[in-house]
Amino acid sequence: MEQARVQDKPALRLTRFFPVEPEKVWRAWTDPQALRRWFGGESPAPASVVEADLRVGGRYRIVFGGPDGKANEVAGVYREVVPNRRLSFTWTWPRTTPERESTVTIEFKAVPRGTEIAFRQEGFFDEKARDNHARGWGVGLATMEKMLLADRPKLTLKRVYAVSPEKVYRAWTDGAALRQWWHQTDAPGWIAELDVRVGGALRLVLRDPEGKYHDIRGTYREVEANRKLVFTWNLHDAPPEAASTVTVLLHEVPEGTELEFTLDPVFDPRAAAGWRRSFKQLGEFLQERN
Repeated sequence: MEQARVQDKPALRLTRFFPVEPEKVWRAWTDPQALRRWFGGESPAPASVVEADLRVGGRYRIVFGGPDGKANEVAGVYREVVPNRRLSFTWTWPRTTPERESTVTIEFKAVPRGTEIAFRQEGFFDEKARDNHARGWGVGLATMEKMLLADRPKLTLKRVYAVSPEKVYRAWTDGAALRQWWHQTDAPGWIAELDVRVGGALRLVLRDPEGKYHDIRGTYREVEANRKLVFTWNLHDAPPEAASTVTVLLHEVPEGTELEFTLDPVFDPRAAAGWRRSFKQLGEFLQERN
């Protein structure tokens, strides 16, 4: 009977995508220092108290949103704790409506280039309470996303090649050249579709050293012949929010051309090693054709 009564009460369901790995989203929900940064939204008075005994039966308490004595306080007990996969806890407002209790359940799912969470809060007193919480969670989750985006790493590399900027630029914009210095000549599934103009589309299907193919999609944002390329970089089945931005700057120097490369953000820790290997291969390719 009690379960039936809970199910009859208003509930809130939300789905959100965050372009970071599940471990980072989990930390945002469970680490006191991370919670302090986003909980309650972009308030001029951030959370002043965050206590979290992260275990089944452990309690949490968060005070946020105003000076001591006027701030909001939420508290509850953890019901389920499955790291990086599932988190459930009770939810009460001890200072205002301590007799009302709802339950929050969050499921974390790894998806291409990020994490999807399914958020559910059940057992609201009435629809007004549900709607108020919907507005609050909307602001809070948007603030959490900004925090997660700000914390993402980026990769910057510089290389000097003893050739002209025109030759380096061509290596980036000609599909046949890309196939050679990315070592894709023996990859039968290779595709390089490059519409090198602002707003033009990019598609690359390439094979990694483990033999797995990746279908990369992007759009050229800036194109300055022999000087600058800026384009997005994303897996074909990932949402737009998961795109990285690649910036290639070419500077003529006495030794030839300095290439300054930035990948922002870096989703896969292996990316740094992969790009360093590619730039070594680019040097070998340019030297052979010089």
